[in-house]
Amino acid sequence: MKKIALVLVALFCTLTVLQAQTYNATVAKDGSGTHTTVAAAISSAPVNGTTPYYILVKSGVYNEKDTVPTNRPNVVMVGENVLTTVIYNNDNATTTLVNGNPIGTSGSSAFFVNGASFTAFNITFQNNAGVAASQAVAVNISGDKAAFRNCRFLGFQDVLYCKNSGVSSYFKNCYIEGTVDFIFGASTSYFDSCYIFCKSRQSGGVITAPNTAAGTSFGSPWGFVFNNCKINGASGMTGLYYLGRPWQNKPQSVYLNCA
Repeated sequence: MKKIALVLVALFCTLTVLQAQTYNATVAKDGSGTHTTVAAAISSAPVNGTTPYYILVKSGVYNEKDTVPTNRPNVVMVGENVLTTVIYNNDNATTTLVNGNPIGTSGSSAFFVNGASFTAFNITFQNNAGVAASQAVAVNISGDKAAFRNCRFLGFQDVLYCKNSGVSSYFKNCYIEGTVDFIFGASTSYFDSCYIFCKSRQSGGVITAPNTAAGTSFGSPWGFVFNNCKINGASGMTGLYYLGRPWQNKPQSVYLNCA
C-alpha cells in the first residue's frame, strides 16, 4: 500500500506541475494559441536548445505529418486531453512520392521523433490508413531518450517504430493497439504499466517484431521490456496472436509481471 500511495503522489505531482507549467508555445486550431499547427510549434523551438521547450497542444484533430528534427532536442509536448488531442496521418508504405516511388514503411510515419530527449504527455498518435493497407506507422522514433506518458498509439500494421539501435525510449501508462508487428524496431524500449490491445484480425497477428542489434548477446539488457503491462484482444477473435517474432539479428522481447 505504501508503494501504491507513493506512485499516486508522484503522478499527482506530475499532473500538478504540468497544469502550472508556463508554455513556450500553444497550438490551437481556432487561432487562440501562438500556432495553429503542431509543425509550426515544433519549428519555433530553439536550435540545439539545452532546456525543455514546452508546447501545449489543445484539443483538436491535427491532420499533419510532423518531425521533431535532430537539431531541436528537449521538446516537451503536452496534450490537453489524450482522447481529444489527436495527431494523425493516413500514409502507408505504398503511398507514392512525387517521383512515383513508394514512400516505404519508415516514410509512412505520421510523427517522427529525431531530436533527443523528446517527451510527450496526453497525446494520441494515429495512422488511420486502415486495416487493408500495408505497413502504416503512427510514430517513428530515432532520437535517444524519448519518453511518452499517458499517450495512445493507434493503427494496424507497424504502428510504433522504435527504430534505431543504440537509443532508448520509455513508455508509461500508454495504450498501444495494432494487428501485425505493431511494436517493432532495434531500440531499447521499456514499457511500464501500458495497455497492449490486439485488434480483431481473422488470421491473428504479432505484437512485437524486435530487431535487436546483431552484436548483442542473448540475455543482455537490450530489446523490448514490458513490465506490469496488460495485454488484451478484441472479443470473438479466431486467430492466434503471438507475443513476438524473430524479425532479424538477435530479437529480444521480455514480458515481466504482465497479465
